[in-house]
Amino acid sequence: MIISPFIKTDYFTVRAFQGINQVRKTIFEHGSALVISEDSKPIGIITAHDLATRQHNLVIDCLTDKPKVTNNHLIPEVLSMMQKVHSDALMVYEGGELTGIVHKRDLTDYLCRSIEQQKTLVHSIAHDLKNPLSSVLSATYLLEDVDAGAEHKELVSLAQQACNYANGIINDLLFSDGHKNEPLNKERLELNELITDCVESFKIALQQKDIRLSTPIQVGECYIAADRIKLKRAFSNLISNAIKFTPSGGGISVITNQQDSHLLIAIKDSGIGISVEMQPHIFDKFTNAKRQGTNGEGSTGLGMFITKQIIEQHGGKIWFESQEQQGTTFYIKL
Repeated sequence: MIISPFIKTDYFTVRAFQGINQVRKTIFEHGSALVISEDSKPIGIITAHDLATRQHNLVIDCLTDKPKVTNNHLIPEVLSMMQKVHSDALMVYEGGELTGIVHKRDLTDYLCRSIEQQKTLVHSIAHDLKNPLSSVLSATYLLEDVDAGAEHKELVSLAQQACNYANGIINDLLFSDGHKNEPLNKERLELNELITDCVESFKIALQQKDIRLSTPIQVGECYIAADRIKLKRAFSNLISNAIKFTPSGGGISVITNQQDSHLLIAIKDSGIGISVEMQPHIFDKFTNAKRQGTNGEGSTGLGMFITKQIIEQHGGKIWFESQEQQGTTFYIKL
């Protein structure tokens, strides 16, 4: 979007040879002022940042060079210019004539409102899609009972996979926007039981890829105070990722250990690993490190972001070790 709607023409002016002490308070209140010469021509713009960094007696001596922009400059371009020169305001010219001043706060306020509106829209669309998608998925389960050939069953299976993938995207979008501000609904949980419950939900996915998943228990009953839904979501995201990036015939293990006063959970796979270039971005929201699984499984780029947020909400820590073609191990410390 261009900056034209945000150009202000009711700006405050000061004269170039006025004493700073005469106008300092007003400049701080307004954030900036247009500096004019003795014959009332604009010669620059002075900001609160200029006053803080250039200690002089006259307005003109506090001025710094700032780029001029036009009505058709884009918001990101103007914000980038402002950042480079440490200015919260710039003069706008069209055809060699001053048309006004654009302020950083107006641009950032607009962007913040736009982001919130977009979040609301995405949230609303995601909610509206859940019911019809559930209906389609239910229909595919009914079709499983139809006595038909192998081709029919394969098509039903593909339809179910597509529905489950779309449902995963919707759940990630809804969860990523809402969960961080929600308080934890803590209860007393037995950790091994929770992990076993997570593993059970992946039985079909594991069978389809012929992947072995083991859960060697290194500690006895282990109780923690945690939010069952959120913690299960975090473990499920990690197990799902391990399945996604492990080729058929591979193996996954989920190991729980006691480490001093903490619990250490390791989710290890024999998959394709994570490249050195991708590793710094694995926990980013909508990460560019997302990629297809070994069977073409898709990714929203939200799973690891959500997982990290949940673990940190519980006062824990998550990290990983990985080498390409040698697998990945995610560690959770609670």
